Amino acid sequence: MSIRRRSPSRRAAQPSPEVVADAAPEVSQPDPARESPRIVRSQISHEMAFPVGYELLRAHFSSAPRWPEASFYFSAHPTTFASEFTRILRDQERFQILRLAHGVLLHREQIAHWIFTVYPVPHKLKSIARAALITQSFPALHDFMSRCPSHRNYFNSCNVIFDPVERTCRVEQLWEF
Repeated sequence: MSIRRRSPSRRAAQPSPEVVADAAPEVSQPDPARESPRIVRSQISHEMAFPVGYELLRAHFSSAPRWPEASFYFSAHPTTFASEFTRILRDQERFQILRLAHGVLLHREQIAHWIFTVYPVPHKLKSIARAALITQSFPALHDFMSRCPSHRNYFNSCNVIFDPVERTCRVEQLWEF
């Protein structure tokens, strides 16, 4: 009597969308200080889209101090509960579409670094949100990155709030210690 082993299925071999994607998108000239950035992407509905991606962020912010230490999170919703985000979208209220934070990551090295967190928008508003981010928010965020202190015991952040009715973005800077 022989026991026949089944080979793993294709489905089991592929990671789920919530799994950390450690490999960066193809970049023509990788940064020598860090070969691949930490990029984490959440699965989102087909009705939603991220207003910006890693490549656009890199194009606008790679000249900022400590860029090589940046991590990138593409989160499914900016609120604690998905149902709250659904209500905000339905009521066309303002909502957060990007957060740029600087602080200490709680791991062995205790290094201060940048964390970009991007939140989705309804697919039909993606180009409007992207244009508003680039023209109205990116200059302020770049300035924030340039002025931010680099010591370890410091945490601060900027939130970019999108208004779907007025189709504008505004930056809210939060200083925390």
